[in-house]
Amino acid sequence: MNDDLQLLRRYAEEGSECAFSELVARHIDLVYTAALRQVAGDAHLAQDVTQTVFADFARKARALSGRVVLTGWLFQATRYAAAKAVRAERRRLNREREAVVMQEPSTGTDANWEQLSPVLDEAVARLGAKDRDAVLLRYFERKELRAVGDALGTSEEAARKRVTRALERLRRYLTGRGVTLSAATLASALTGSAVQAAPAALVGTISTAVFAGAAATAAGSTFNLLNLMSMTKFKAGLLSAAVVVGAGTPAVVQQRSLSRLRAENQQLREQWHRLEPFREGNQQLAGLRVDVDELERLRKEVTELHRLRAEVARLRREKEEAARLQAENTRSNEHTKTLGAHQPQTEAALKNACETNLRMLEGAKDQWALENRRGTGSEVKGEEISPYLKGGFEDIRCPSGGQYTIARIGEPSSCSIHGALHSSLTPEELAAIQQHFNDRLKVLPLIQFQDAPLHDVIHTLARQANLNLVFDPEVAPRLGTLDSSLTLTIRLENLTAEEALKAILSTNNLRLVETPGPTWKRGEDIGQWAGDVVGITRK
Repeated sequence: MNDDLQLLRRYAEEGSECAFSELVARHIDLVYTAALRQVAGDAHLAQDVTQTVFADFARKARALSGRVVLTGWLFQATRYAAAKAVRAERRRLNREREAVVMQEPSTGTDANWEQLSPVLDEAVARLGAKDRDAVLLRYFERKELRAVGDALGTSEEAARKRVTRALERLRRYLTGRGVTLSAATLASALTGSAVQAAPAALVGTISTAVFAGAAATAAGSTFNLLNLMSMTKFKAGLLSAAVVVGAGTPAVVQQRSLSRLRAENQQLREQWHRLEPFREGNQQLAGLRVDVDELERLRKEVTELHRLRAEVARLRREKEEAARLQAENTRSNEHTKTLGAHQPQTEAALKNACETNLRMLEGAKDQWALENRRGTGSEVKGEEISPYLKGGFEDIRCPSGGQYTIARIGEPSSCSIHGALHSSLTPEELAAIQQHFNDRLKVLPLIQFQDAPLHDVIHTLARQANLNLVFDPEVAPRLGTLDSSLTLTIRLENLTAEEALKAILSTNNLRLVETPGPTWKRGEDIGQWAGDVVGITRK
């Protein structure tokens, strides 16, 4: 899509035809298909709509160069252009039907016309000026609605409504005079009989008389209009012919203009067909670009798969090593029992075997603490760590007959005979290890909220982080009380509750303050627990 914007800027700033042709080739299938659906499958009309859309696109290129997605604009433009084309086509068909109706002989309205003719002029005269003009232009001069709107200074749709209202007023007046006709019958009668053709020679006679009268007045002639109207039929016919030729001149000019436009349209279509091979080539190149992107994505997925396989293999090796050590310990215990039956064992061997058992107990305690998210100082019982020992806690026995005491998490377990495991670590190193262990317990592998109220999210994370919240008076009305209109959808991984709380506050332009102000208050619906007091305010 960024390529589209670059091409559009090149065309808007440099007038590059190659850039515009590339944009047309990329999006013409979308535009043409959308147009084809919206014009009910009319291929010729869909082609006209497509040309209109890309013509508008070229005209508005500079204004569109700042958009992120051009496809949406082209789709909407296609909808508007198709709707406009359909309306224009519908109006054209209506005009053609009306023209056919106007040209058909009015055989079916003769009886209606006999009733209508005596009172028609009086009824038309009673209409308002604008309504009267609309009726006369539409039915007496037989003009199209667009021409009626131009004459009245309104749009075609406004002219249609005015003609309809005026026709209805005319019908109501005629009904009061005893002439009962429907609106459709009245319109048909007016269209067919309101205006009759005058004799052809009359036009020439009147025109000749007027022109000759004007010339006679300018020359000071004493001939009057009646004498001029008695001109020979031959002269009147010549003048009529001149009038007909003059009236036909605009039609000839219009026909020539139409022929020129058709020729230009044909040339454009030929140019379009010549560009067809280039468009196919561009589509192939676009397909290659898509293939390259797909190949890169697959490579990344394969790399990630190899990494996961290596991680699984490492975990399997660790599991096998733990099983091997436990098996060795079991064999050692069995061997110790066998030796105890045949010969006395030395004190050192017995102590080593006991320390091995204590190490197994410490490993089982650590696994239990990690899986159950228990920190240093948590109490643990033998039956709780039994699933992490082969054969269970009951099979772990001191070879000298002592009793094992399981200490809290972070403290070494002990034997009643050999005592606790000796640690070579200093107190500082042991404290650091315990702190690291507790920090690991605080890390949450996954934090996810879906359309959750922001107030509840903040409350939940603060409770889990053992933080008591107070709010700056500026943000208290929005966060201090429950407001269901503020919701949050987020997914976080491998963060502590406090880190997640800071991240969510940051996305909402808020932050945590370790030293709240004296006027900051706690929310009414937020509980209080053991922990630090922190404040929430704006960034």
